[in-house]
Amino acid sequence: CRYNLYDLKKCLNLSMVLPDTCRMEMDGGVEPGINRKIAIFAHLFYEELFDYCLSYLMPLSSFCDIYITTGTQKSKEILESRISYNGHVKDIAVSSYTGREWAAFLLIDKKYMAEYDYFCLIHDKKSSQMFYPAIGKSFCDNLWENSLKSVEYVKNIICMFEKNEQIGLFVPPEVYHGTYFHTAIDFWTICFEGTKKFLEDNAI
Repeated sequence: CRYNLYDLKKCLNLSMVLPDTCRMEMDGGVEPGINRKIAIFAHLFYEELFDYCLSYLMPLSSFCDIYITTGTQKSKEILESRISYNGHVKDIAVSSYTGREWAAFLLIDKKYMAEYDYFCLIHDKKSSQMFYPAIGKSFCDNLWENSLKSVEYVKNIICMFEKNEQIGLFVPPEVYHGTYFHTAIDFWTICFEGTKKFLEDNAI
């Protein structure tokens, strides 16, 4: 692809609204993803959000393998105390603070990803630098509600992948309201110069 994926999505209006309480039909009435390996890789950093995130994750453990990373050994022990292990909860691992969720996804979870037909990357979100807690919560709700809303919702996502091989990625909608409006026009923020230097130094 020679074009920015975000620009393609925006210009072609590649947005979808999927039902979260009823199952979309597959050809022949086959259960979505019945013969597929599916995983969720979640990075949970904030202890006060553990129960919130687990309320989305654990219902999906009936058909998705779940891998959780967190920032400290203490956080790992708290998560272990709140999770009922079953065959689909595969691992809870400690990731370094540097890089937050991307360090976890790229350094710890990467070795598992090739085993799966479909996988989801998700993390908690607090944005404690914002003036009001509700602002950060709205971002967190956007991520989790649009990624792992319910069992039916996730199976409908799988159904869409199965029906259309051209779909490579589903992402939550952008957060444009209020404090986050600047991200619509400045999504590089402080990363552009660093990325440019990395590419020059590594001749990619």
